[in-house]
Amino acid sequence: MGCPRLPPRRGYVTTSCPCLRYPPAWSRSSTTSPRAGAGDSVAMRGSAAVPSELFDDAEFERFTRGIRKLWNIDLSSYGQRQLHRRLRGMMSRGHAETLDEFLVYLSNNPAESELLKDRFTINVSEFFRDAHLFAKLEKMLGPGGECAGARKVWSAGCSYGAEPYTLAMILSDTGRGSDCQLYATDIDQGVLERARAGIFTERDIRNVSEQRRQRYFKANDDGTLTISSQLRPRVLFAKLDLLAPGGKQPMNCDLILCRNVIIYFTDEAKAGVQQMLVRSLRPGGVLLIGATERVPDASDLGLQSMGPFFYKKVA
Repeated sequence: MGCPRLPPRRGYVTTSCPCLRYPPAWSRSSTTSPRAGAGDSVAMRGSAAVPSELFDDAEFERFTRGIRKLWNIDLSSYGQRQLHRRLRGMMSRGHAETLDEFLVYLSNNPAESELLKDRFTINVSEFFRDAHLFAKLEKMLGPGGECAGARKVWSAGCSYGAEPYTLAMILSDTGRGSDCQLYATDIDQGVLERARAGIFTERDIRNVSEQRRQRYFKANDDGTLTISSQLRPRVLFAKLDLLAPGGKQPMNCDLILCRNVIIYFTDEAKAGVQQMLVRSLRPGGVLLIGATERVPDASDLGLQSMGPFFYKKVA
């Protein structure tokens, strides 16, 4: 799952259903998508000795300004000790001994820069990840469940698209495929392009049942699998920064999934994102978070726990 970046453009257009509106940056997956590639990378050479202490404040400030221009990522919202440790790990691969040198390296090597950005934003995509949570969610979306009447669902931090396509499968299997709109957002435009293409590996779909594999995937000659043209148009993808959504996030949602997206953020940034997510829920809507996450003082946000990782908006 990708961490947040920039919001979609202003303005809204109307879908074929008059009750649904979404920004022009939202786009359905094409039924004739390009093949997803692994991407180019520059070999990492050398083993520069990099000290283990925190970076100098002035040097780190220069680096964060440069990364903001290069990647459109605001590093100030990340936990600093973890952030410094991750940067040390990247630099230890031989790119540089200082942050100034590392920034120059990234600026001069765009392919490697994109590769490192992808690692930095922790893009993970796997169908039915944390299967026990999806088993509960499937019951909630089924007849008589808490979310049985859901018409608007948002996957926040969708990465390569496995999560929203998992939801599309569940909704289709419960007969809800056509009357529920799925929104999926991520910070990384490259990730979103791969999500729209809907091409996955055997590892990505290892938790998918054989029945669903047969129904929702087409095998490709190179061993990858493409999500069915039945499901792809049901998901609207858009670029969105959860830290600065600019009011362009989906609103009045019946269900929001934001899992393992904000775990490396500062406490202040986490709180801001969670407040925004609650505002995006309709009264009675449900928020699902990651298996290692929690919502501190949930009642102060108007949330009621429905068991581990599930919260209902009650106020």
